[in-house]
Amino acid sequence: PPVRFKEKYGKTLKEHPLVHTCLNANVTDISLSSDLSSISDLTVRESPNSPAIRIPVQKVIFCMGAIECTRFMLILKGKYKSKKDWSSIDIGSGFLEHPHYDWDDAAAYCISPKNTLKDTGYAVDQEFSQIKFSPAIRPLSQLKHNQGILNYAFTIFKPQPAITLTEAEKQYFSFVQKIRGKKQSGSGIEHDVHMINLQTEMDTHTDNRIHLSSTDKDDFGLPRIGLHIQMSDAVKKTAKTALDNLQRDFIELGCTLIRAHDRPKFFMGGAHPMGTTRMGGSSDSGFVDQHLKIFGISNGYVCSGSVFASGGYANPTFTLVNLALRLADHLTNKGN
Repeated sequence: PPVRFKEKYGKTLKEHPLVHTCLNANVTDISLSSDLSSISDLTVRESPNSPAIRIPVQKVIFCMGAIECTRFMLILKGKYKSKKDWSSIDIGSGFLEHPHYDWDDAAAYCISPKNTLKDTGYAVDQEFSQIKFSPAIRPLSQLKHNQGILNYAFTIFKPQPAITLTEAEKQYFSFVQKIRGKKQSGSGIEHDVHMINLQTEMDTHTDNRIHLSSTDKDDFGLPRIGLHIQMSDAVKKTAKTALDNLQRDFIELGCTLIRAHDRPKFFMGGAHPMGTTRMGGSSDSGFVDQHLKIFGISNGYVCSGSVFASGGYANPTFTLVNLALRLADHLTNKGN
C-alpha cells in the first residue's frame, strides 16, 4: 500500500526548525575536502537543465536504497582515485537478495492436513488449514545443519477466490478424498487447496556484484549500474531440499502434494538488495564501520540494506529501521 509519507509526516517536517525538506533534489556530485578526509559539499539539481546548487555539509547520511547508495559510492571512489585508504575497499561486490521460488505455475497443492508441522522439525504454532495466510514457517536449526543447507522459510496461502483446478486434478483429489472417506459437496475440492511460496537465503559471493556501466548514463550524465548475479549451488540445493522436505513431511501429516516438480525455478527476488557497501571491522573487510560511518571519511554514513554483511530469507526492512534508529542514537549521544 502507499506509505502516505506526506500525510503522516508532512506537517512535522514543515514545522521543525532543524529540518528542511527538499523535493526533486537530485544529487549529481559529491565533493571531498582538500585532504580527502571528509565530505565538503553536495551538488543537487532539480532537473538536468536546472542550475546546480552546491550545499556545504557537516554530516551526510546516504539513505538512497542499496543500489543507489552503491552507485554513488562507486562514482565517488572513481572520482578520487588518489584516496589511498580506499585502495583496498571493494564496493559493489557480494550482492545479496532473498530469492523466491515456485514450482511450475506458482502452485503446490495439498489437501488440508490433519495436524500441524511443529512436530516435524519446523517452527510453527498454527494449523495452516485454519488460516488464509500463514506466518513464515521455517525449519529448525538442527534440520538445516544435518542437511547442509541455507536458511529458508515458506508461507502457505489459501487463495481467494479458489484456484481453478483442471479436470485431471479434480479427479485426482476426488480419488484421494474417497480413499480417506471424505465427503464431497459439489466440486468443493477447491476449498482444500493451498499454495506454497518458498523464500531462501543467498550465500555471499564476490562475483555477484553491482558495477558502473561504461556506456549507459542517466539524464544527469551519471553512469547507470549493471548487475551480475548468479544462483550458487548452495542456493539451488536449498530450494531442492526444501521441496523434498515438504513432500516428505506433508505426506506424513496426511497431505498430498501435486504439481511439485524437481526443478524449482527462480522467479523473483524480494526487492531487497543487500550487501554491496557492507559493514566490516576495517576497510579490508567492509565499506562502513559498526556505526555505519564510511571508512576514511569523518562525516559520511550509509544507512541502507547495502551495509548488511550477510543476508537471509526474511524481509530485511525491520532490521534496517533498527539500524537507522541505532544510527540516530549514536549521532545524538555524541552531542551532534
